[in-house]
Amino acid sequence: MFRSCLLILLFIAHSCSGQEGSARSQFNHFKKNILEELRVHPGYIRSSDYETLEAYYTLLSSQPIDSLIGFTDDSVPAVRSLIFDGITKKNADEKIIKEILKRHAEDTAKFTSISVDIVSTWSVSQYMETSAYRGPDNKPKTVDFRARLEEIKKRRPYNLVPGARHGIIPKDSLLRLSELPSPIEGFRITSFRVSILKAKEDIEVLSEGDSTFTKQMKERIETLSSGDRIFIEDVKAKGPDNKERQLGSVVLFID
Repeated sequence: MFRSCLLILLFIAHSCSGQEGSARSQFNHFKKNILEELRVHPGYIRSSDYETLEAYYTLLSSQPIDSLIGFTDDSVPAVRSLIFDGITKKNADEKIIKEILKRHAEDTAKFTSISVDIVSTWSVSQYMETSAYRGPDNKPKTVDFRARLEEIKKRRPYNLVPGARHGIIPKDSLLRLSELPSPIEGFRITSFRVSILKAKEDIEVLSEGDSTFTKQMKERIETLSSGDRIFIEDVKAKGPDNKERQLGSVVLFID
């Protein structure tokens, strides 16, 4: 009997430890995305960043409220605010919400978010208070985060350029590319157009041809500086049926 109880307790402890590790790992991934956004878009985060959204919804759809509460005290204002927002949307108990609001009642640290063309600057306390009481009947709005995650995965554009994250790419990553690889298994890139835009200069079309980065393209890419832009446009590919398809375009800032 004692042996059976001990085994059950060990199993429960192991399960809890595994869940905590999973929550921490997923949280760290989400926070890493936020920090990358704040670095490449100084001072603000974008509500349309698919990489950050996927990390956020993965965390919130996978973890119970108890595993998320501690993250509302994170050192990054945007992170602790967004985690609290997610907790309110998971239909958290009113007592939990009020306890977190009380801890952050004087939290004046600020962050800025951009949604389409609307720029909003929030203090943590203001954002949390708004998150807690902006649904019907002045109660938090509940969200199905698993459904949101699936929606984001369907809407997320193809990662057309290896090495690009959050709309930026190191110049060295571009120079290492001999050709543009297809983001879809079984497809091959047939053509794309490359243009660059340097500070205080007009846009320059480099080439439009097959799937390769030509010597001329690389020579011009070599001259790009941090903040300059490169346009990979009109990307086309053929699949097993030999029909040509449009894969889209992407604009990237040089890191």
